[in-house]
Amino acid sequence: MNVSLKLISFIVVFLSWAIFASAIAGAKETSEEFANDFPKSAIPYKTHFFVDAQPANDSFEEMLNFSIEKSQPLALSASTNSRFLMNATLDTLFDDPYDAVTLPKGRRSPILAAALSAILPGAGEFYAESYVRGAIFLAVEIVGWVVYINKLNDGHQAEHDFVNYANTISDDGKRRWDARRYAQGLSKLYSDTDLGNDAANNSVAFIGTDDGLTQIEAGDYSQLNLVEQYATFSNGSTFSHVLPSYGEQQYYELIGKYSTYTIGWYDFDATYLSKSFSYKSSSFLEYAAMRGDANGLLKDASTVLSLIVLNHALSIADAVLATSAYNDRFSTNMEVRCHPVTGEFIPYACIQFGF
Repeated sequence: MNVSLKLISFIVVFLSWAIFASAIAGAKETSEEFANDFPKSAIPYKTHFFVDAQPANDSFEEMLNFSIEKSQPLALSASTNSRFLMNATLDTLFDDPYDAVTLPKGRRSPILAAALSAILPGAGEFYAESYVRGAIFLAVEIVGWVVYINKLNDGHQAEHDFVNYANTISDDGKRRWDARRYAQGLSKLYSDTDLGNDAANNSVAFIGTDDGLTQIEAGDYSQLNLVEQYATFSNGSTFSHVLPSYGEQQYYELIGKYSTYTIGWYDFDATYLSKSFSYKSSSFLEYAAMRGDANGLLKDASTVLSLIVLNHALSIADAVLATSAYNDRFSTNMEVRCHPVTGEFIPYACIQFGF
């Protein structure tokens, strides 16, 4: 694996842990929002409200007053084994006798959950305490990136291999596939053929000469391309492509894809030279297989990348649903009102559990 891919892997792992830690911290902050959302007054009273499985024998109002006076926990009866701690500051300074302090609900933000999952699939689910689903999305993300990087790396290595295969010098001093050898073959095939264009007819003869071959070796394919534009197969159809400049990606694609280029390979048997271009040398076939394998690996990498994007999208939607389910599962609303005559605190509580 090259340096850039190693760097990508490191960044992905680092961001995964960083965002996961951020999600956990965000969940902790949400659970502590009760203590932070209330203004602090000069004479604050702090109390703790516990929802526990233990029954409460006294009235709610008596227990609340006792809790405020003694700074002791307040126990409420509920049919659940879960314990929910709410920290609140009760402010005694009301501008209006009927002003009320409403304890905020311990809810999760769907927007935050979606944002977390957009960055790292599964993070939004962890934030909504849907740990199994979050672990699944996170595992798919990690596996997806590992597979993608491996496929991409293997594809690039395969590309490098077939390029080297074509550029290796053969016994005749030319590359295994060489434009000069290809030009010589075309010059022989079409030397007695009228291509229907005077310039193209002149180029047919020129590309077979020493000057023409020197020009091609220097990377000037203009005369060769002119012949390709007007040359025809034995059935009268024209060539579908002209040779790109040496070293371009399409150059290496075409020489192992179209049969017209088979005459440029070092092991081409000249006895099979014909305008049908039906004969394919063993090196042409081997190179075509190598090129196909490389393209297959790169295509697989592209497919995996698409699945990674899909995993992000699905995790975003699931995180919103998980957050909604979390908010529906437990809802608490409590008010403490000040009586306009006696000045006593009168509690109003609504606790909902969803299963």
